[in-house]
Amino acid sequence: MEGGVAVRRIGRTLLSTLYLLLAVFAVVIVVVQLPGALRAARDDGTPGTFTAMRKECTPNGLKSRGCSMYGDFVSQDGTVRLNDVLFDGVGGQVGDQHPAQYAGDTDPVVVYAPGSRAWIVVAGLGLAAVGYLGYRGWRLVRPRRATSATDE
Repeated sequence: MEGGVAVRRIGRTLLSTLYLLLAVFAVVIVVVQLPGALRAARDDGTPGTFTAMRKECTPNGLKSRGCSMYGDFVSQDGTVRLNDVLFDGVGGQVGDQHPAQYAGDTDPVVVYAPGSRAWIVVAGLGLAAVGYLGYRGWRLVRPRRATSATDE
């Protein structure tokens, strides 16, 4: 029975480590993406036009497909030209043009539809990740109750 307990502890440790790494990764994504998403929400980006050049769709597990549009962005004054950017807005078909705004450097380069609400998703991801990290930190410092041999 002791071998089974050890295997479960190792499994729990590996799973906890995986969750921790995912939460840290999520925080990094939020730090990179949130500033641009907030600028886009305020319509504080460079206005222009997005032209869809390709559409990539993947199954999302809900009997439907999630699609992303990639294409070219040109600012209204023609000074900013970006190729192969991700469009964060309502989809469409290849060849469609949409009003868009470029809110600054991100990786990947994203242009947003006017009045974008992408910041809500990004902020939600950040809150969930920080909440999980806070919970894990609390679990490390909280007093532990004594266990006896009968608890296992």
